Amino acid sequence: RVEDRDQVVYGEHGGETRAVGHQKVRAMVDVRPEAVSRRARWLFPYLLRLALRAAHRVIAISTTTKEDLCRVAGVPESRIDVIPLAPDPRFVPQPEPVIARLREQLGLPPWYALCVGSNKPHKNLVRLIEAWGLISKTPEAARWALVIAGIWDSRYPEARQRTLALGLQDRVRFLGPVDEADLPALYGGAGLFVFPSLYEGFGLPVLEAMACGAPVVCSDRASLPEVAGDAAILVDPTDVEALAAAMTRLLADESLRQEMRRRALARAAEFSWERTARMTLAVYRAITS
Repeated sequence: RVEDRDQVVYGEHGGETRAVGHQKVRAMVDVRPEAVSRRARWLFPYLLRLALRAAHRVIAISTTTKEDLCRVAGVPESRIDVIPLAPDPRFVPQPEPVIARLREQLGLPPWYALCVGSNKPHKNLVRLIEAWGLISKTPEAARWALVIAGIWDSRYPEARQRTLALGLQDRVRFLGPVDEADLPALYGGAGLFVFPSLYEGFGLPVLEAMACGAPVVCSDRASLPEVAGDAAILVDPTDVEALAAAMTRLLADESLRQEMRRRALARAAEFSWERTARMTLAVYRAITS
């Protein structure tokens, strides 16, 4: 509901905000046609333009999203403000007893690489499984398991199928969704966090992992390089051998893992919700002044 006294109306992603005579701000997290039904996908550019046409300002959560909005929806650069997300304050390095308790609760091995995300195709889990298959029998990875946590969509069984086909069922663990309260300890216990996504509007799990002190290997696509900075090993997510090599570097080198932990914590500290709120407030003030 929009009151007459309100000066700014804020809306997220798609949909039309009906508020005649008010300044409108629309926030967009990504520009991914898969977010709409297959029937409506061919209409995606039109629907996007419709959602954004009345917005006086558009907030994009990354430069990648801004560029996509300009390209797909024809939004002028001058109307878009880039305001990054941030990890929740609960994502901090966890005490070892907390990590050990969660490890026992979930039946996790002492040494594990972690991926957090759904099994939708753009998350690229099949290539991650194939990369893990390349390194699972090497001396560097002998004591390590791959743990994948996230919502499982039964329409996309390929990652589990590939795990079975490669005989990796003892080396790959699918946890399914994990309680939000347990995520900091899950990140904190990982000797390596890997995020091979093909497209992200931002890639918040990368920052969450960094804030908990996990060394990170992540995709060099879309927004992920701007989020990770120099605090992650970036890799072509379509190159299975390159992904395997990047993970092997960290698995084999404790000193490198410590260095990447240090970089990760420093990088995550550059993002905060207070900063995000200040930047958002500045947009509101600019359009109402």
